[in-house]
Amino acid sequence: MAEAARKVSDIFDQDRSSQVEALSKKVFGRVPERVAFPGGTSRSAFIADMGRAPFVFAKREDKEDAQLEGIVLRTLGPSGYVPKLKAVVENWVVQEFIAGERLPVVMDNTPNMADREKLVADSLESLVHIHEQAHASNLHHRVPRIGTAENWLWNRTGAAKRISKTINIPAPELDREKLVELMDVKRDEFIKWDARPGNAMVTDDRVLWFDWEDCGRSKALDDLAFVLCDEWMNLDAEAEERLLETYFPFFNRSLSPQAGQLYLRLFGVTHMILRIRMAQKLHARKDEWWDRDYCLQGDKVGVTAEEMGRQVRRIRRWADGIEQFGTLLPWLDDVADYYKLD
Repeated sequence: MAEAARKVSDIFDQDRSSQVEALSKKVFGRVPERVAFPGGTSRSAFIADMGRAPFVFAKREDKEDAQLEGIVLRTLGPSGYVPKLKAVVENWVVQEFIAGERLPVVMDNTPNMADREKLVADSLESLVHIHEQAHASNLHHRVPRIGTAENWLWNRTGAAKRISKTINIPAPELDREKLVELMDVKRDEFIKWDARPGNAMVTDDRVLWFDWEDCGRSKALDDLAFVLCDEWMNLDAEAEERLLETYFPFFNRSLSPQAGQLYLRLFGVTHMILRIRMAQKLHARKDEWWDRDYCLQGDKVGVTAEEMGRQVRRIRRWADGIEQFGTLLPWLDDVADYYKLD
């Protein structure tokens, strides 16, 4: 705990402690010694130093969301791969502070590709344990469905068209109706959903996953895509393929191997295009890239030429040989040319 206290002390600020004073009294019966706002004022999460240990106070949209996240953390706690729940107070979730660094930061500081691959393997391994704990506890029956809203898949397949319109290049001629049909699978498995690397914390002995407000019932393969198709996932093609070969069977819980592989590729490509669209919208504010260290350290979208270039290269790999994505390859050339990507 001394190590945790040291790391927390680096980010604590004496100001604004009154904002969590009342909550701390409700949960701990006393006020915190210090309060930190590591994500900045735009994020509704705080860290309170209660003397013996720090705790995270995370504000959710409403009481129901907080109660659900409390149920999820309490149920997944035995897995050992999520923060321990302390309490739920109104629309606040109070949980233990995890000392460590986010996965993208650790990977970026790890020059050896084999070591990076091991980090990602550990992250996927922890997600597998979480999924197993969730299904053993029937948690998938207690969380909301994801991906069942009308036009949800249709809107996901339209990101390339929106990108094209913004930079005035020809849009790829995708058969969106066919893509929707192929991705319209039964969604009855527990997933974290927002399982991007920025929500994984690397500690001394394991990788833990935090921020569970968006979890739900969908397709477990979505979590695998969230991890491997993020712009901060800086693996080479060989390491990525080995991880896919190893972990695909653990995340493919119900589809045939062939159908599961196709679904993963379709979902992964559309997810990566959505990530590019997010970066494009932020880039367009001032028509310039953001500072890479700011994005990385602040857990922001990768609004950088390096990260967008990585996504374009990965889309090429994942779309290769997929009939429905045949028109993407020339389109990716146009995107790369416009943004002068390597």
